[in-house]
Amino acid sequence: MAKPEDSSQDMGAMLAVRGDTAKVKQILSGFPEIKLANCNSPKQVVLAGATDKIGDLKQVLTDKGFSAISLPVSGAFHTSLIARAEKPFAKAISNVSFNTPKIPIYTNTTATVYPQKSEAIRKNLQEHISKSVLFQQEIENIYDKGGYCFVEIGPRSILTNLVGEILGSRPHMAIALNGSRQKDSDTQLREAVVQLRVAGLE
Repeated sequence: MAKPEDSSQDMGAMLAVRGDTAKVKQILSGFPEIKLANCNSPKQVVLAGATDKIGDLKQVLTDKGFSAISLPVSGAFHTSLIARAEKPFAKAISNVSFNTPKIPIYTNTTATVYPQKSEAIRKNLQEHISKSVLFQQEIENIYDKGGYCFVEIGPRSILTNLVGEILGSRPHMAIALNGSRQKDSDTQLREAVVQLRVAGLE
C-alpha cells in the first residue's frame, strides 16, 4: 500500500466525515472524482481521492458544519489510486489455500456472504483493495439473517460503536474485547467473556 520510493504520483488522501450521510452524498455529487470509500454507518462515511480534491471537499464540508477529519494514511485506499497494490497482493496470496467456509463469512466488498470456491474467495480479497467498504450494509444483512451478537476483536471500540449507530434501538449486542486504552487488556478480555456468558453464549 505504501507509496513507491521512485514515484512522484499522488497516492491520494482520505477524509472521515461525521454527520447526516445522506446530505454528505448530496454534496459529493458535486465532486465526481471523489469516491465513497467506506460506508460505515448512517452518521459516518470515509471519502477518498486526489489530495487536492479532498482538501477542497474538506473545506466545503467544514463550512457546512460537518466534522471532516483527514486520516493519516499513505494513500486513497479503496479507490483506483491504490489499485496498483492489487498485483503484488494477488501474488502474495496466490499460493494460499482457501477452504470452503463452514459458517457464513461476510465480505464488506459486497456486504454478502463470501463465495464458496477458493479462486473466487482469492479474487474477492484481491479486489477489496480498490473497492468500497460496505460496512453498514454488511451489518444490516447479517442482522436480517439473524445475527444479533457482534464481537470486535482488536484495539478500541470503533466498530462496536458503528454497529450501535447502524442498529440503533433494535435488539442486539455489541462487545469490544479491548475497547479502552486506559484499562488493562487482559481484564477487558475477561469482562467481555463474562458479558457473553451472561448473555447465554457458550
